[in-house]
Amino acid sequence: YMERGFGPFYVEHLLRTLRAKALGATARFPEAAAKIDTDRVRRAKTFFAFDDAATAPLHGFAGANDYYSRSSSLGFVGRIATPTLCISAEDDPFLPARILAEVDARRSDSVSLVTTRGGGHAGFVGGTLRPRYWGEETMVEWLGSRIEPGG
Repeated sequence: YMERGFGPFYVEHLLRTLRAKALGATARFPEAAAKIDTDRVRRAKTFFAFDDAATAPLHGFAGANDYYSRSSSLGFVGRIATPTLCISAEDDPFLPARILAEVDARRSDSVSLVTTRGGGHAGFVGGTLRPRYWGEETMVEWLGSRIEPGG
């Protein structure tokens, strides 16, 4: 999903730091060196390629697809018992908007899902001359509604 539009520039920036961390881990920890494919890490141009070469094998997954499917919150969101607030935007570059409907359908009653058309990955700011940090305001309001008076 991140490989479209402006995404590749952001991906390359993040991969540069991830590559350095993975290669540094292989230099310091023999157990990591035995699991991480350093040649593939150096050549990785996508998160998938990096995760397939480093993240998945380092953490005991068969590959990136196995890692993504077993680690996705979609498999857990229906079992959340602790009251939880999730705020997400339909234009988040990390997450296709269609996934939000799936989260909503699978979530437990303990999960409150707030979605917006815009906001990107973490840009929940409104207003024109005076910024309004409605993401934080929404969170405080949500928390306040769960606190018993005098508690």
